[in-house]
Amino acid sequence: MPGGRGSTIVKLGVFVGGEFTMLKNNGVEVKVIEMLQPLAAHNTYDLKFRSDAARIQGVSCLKGLEGLTVNPYDRSVVVTVLYLNFEVDQSVVARVLSQYGAVSDMRRVTYQEGELKGILNGKRQFRIAPKREIPPFLFIGLVS
Repeated sequence: MPGGRGSTIVKLGVFVGGEFTMLKNNGVEVKVIEMLQPLAAHNTYDLKFRSDAARIQGVSCLKGLEGLTVNPYDRSVVVTVLYLNFEVDQSVVARVLSQYGAVSDMRRVTYQEGELKGILNGKRQFRIAPKREIPPFLFIGLVS
């Protein structure tokens, strides 16, 4: 599956030392855990379960524990569309991209600094929750 972290990974926050003991004491068996990785942010971890079923059960056991946050990662990706005729409507592009997943957001990109700040630069971005591989190249619209 393209983009970001897998569906079996959740982000845990705010517990110190004895992580596996804390998980086990709250119904998450070590055998269903593939990885517990400390992140750069203090007291934050990526917890990877061995399956989606284990993740669902593990999150259910951990949700609501005092001093612990459990957050699944957003699996959406941002797709940037280049070299598309300016007149092609956003809805046409969204319709084509929807073959690869649910399109939740779209925007035309502008220059961010200098004299051209605020002027459209021809790029378009679409947020997609992919359900299948998105090809690196697509032809959209009519070629003249």
